[in-house]
Amino acid sequence: MSQSKIFFDTNVLVYAHDRSATYHIDSAELLKMAVDNKIQGVLAEQNIIELYRILTNPTAMKRLNSR
Repeated sequence: MSQSKIFFDTNVLVYAHDRSATYHIDSAELLKMAVDNKIQGVLAEQNIIELYRILTNPTAMKRLNSR
């Protein structure tokens, strides 16, 4: 049986990190499933760069949280 492959968009990664985000619980569960090898998580280099930019820039986090 092959594992499902899930592409993690930057928003999912940010939501998993931000406990106040509307989709935090669902995003964190998906990420946990990947860590536990229940699904195969796929990340693009661009997503890692975007995640770093968002998490290290308070203005970007405010804009994301206001959506």
